[in-house]
Amino acid sequence: MTKKRYWVSWYSGGYEDEGCKLDSIPFQYWWTGSRSRPDEGMTPEQIAEVARLQDEDEDAYYAFMDANSKSDGTACALIDAESEDEIWQVISYYFPDYEVRFIEGRDDDYAPGDRFSDFENRTSLYA
Repeated sequence: MTKKRYWVSWYSGGYEDEGCKLDSIPFQYWWTGSRSRPDEGMTPEQIAEVARLQDEDEDAYYAFMDANSKSDGTACALIDAESEDEIWQVISYYFPDYEVRFIEGRDDDYAPGDRFSDFENRTSLYA
């Protein structure tokens, strides 16, 4: 089977405590934005603590939010693969919380534009 080039995007928190393996990803990717999670990604216990701090100590409230709230990033990558399924299987290994945003076929010589000026042509799913 011949490899094709894809421009891919997904949502992920990118948090190690949620299983993401960011230190060993062989392909180049970019964080391009974010979206909020319900309740800022916090547990009911954390939400209760936020409510308490909000009324009592503004500095402690912001410190707690910085340490405990979570959002999802939007990630993009240019990937060469044999199939779309192969891409999502590998992305799910590095980003187990991923949610597909989009996948688009591209010409073999496609390179991302000026927004991604640090493009290194690392498009392989494997090291």
